[in-house]
Amino acid sequence: MSLAGSLAKRLLEPLAPQLVVSRGSGKAPAVALTFDDGPHPANTPRILEALAAAGAQATFFLQGSEAAKHPALVREIHAQGHQVANHARTHRKPSELGAKAYVREVKDTQALLCDIVGAPLARSFRPPYGETSLRTLLRLTRSGFRYVYWSRDSEDSWLKEPQALVEHFHRRAACAGDIVLFHDDYAQTAAALPTLLRQLRKAGLQAVRVDALT
Repeated sequence: MSLAGSLAKRLLEPLAPQLVVSRGSGKAPAVALTFDDGPHPANTPRILEALAAAGAQATFFLQGSEAAKHPALVREIHAQGHQVANHARTHRKPSELGAKAYVREVKDTQALLCDIVGAPLARSFRPPYGETSLRTLLRLTRSGFRYVYWSRDSEDSWLKEPQALVEHFHRRAACAGDIVLFHDDYAQTAAALPTLLRQLRKAGLQAVRVDALT
């Protein structure tokens, strides 16, 4: 994240949590599970199955490019009661696209997701790589978007074996109020998720959508 974007995030989050959030209050025994970069034709259905079996809810930050390829999966996520949210279209940074094109990507993705599910969706946005700039952050928050970051990284981008992911999740246990970062384009995440959900239940934590946590 650029220095200006980081400073804006730090200023806005405590002053305006409706605009930028990294975790919930922790008052309820719940955590928000979030899945980035999908929908994925093989892994997202496995994740949905694990969530359904556990009676858990989650938020899916979907790429516009992938949502356009797999609209039925987007509708299935929504139909199962999970939160459909925005992860831009091409997973590129503001420094690569420029502010105007970046903001357009986010707005176009929002319109696409709403069109696919046939309903209005909250303007919840997670910037790819967590990267933003002051200009894009201010433009998007002025347009009603809420930036959603995370307080726990599952490290599934680096831990390629399901057991390693389970062990890491156990060592760095989630706490009430945490927003946990996962990716639904990784097979190890789909494989590990049933065990991770059991760990949360054993700890007395419910898995919910971001909008239910914050």
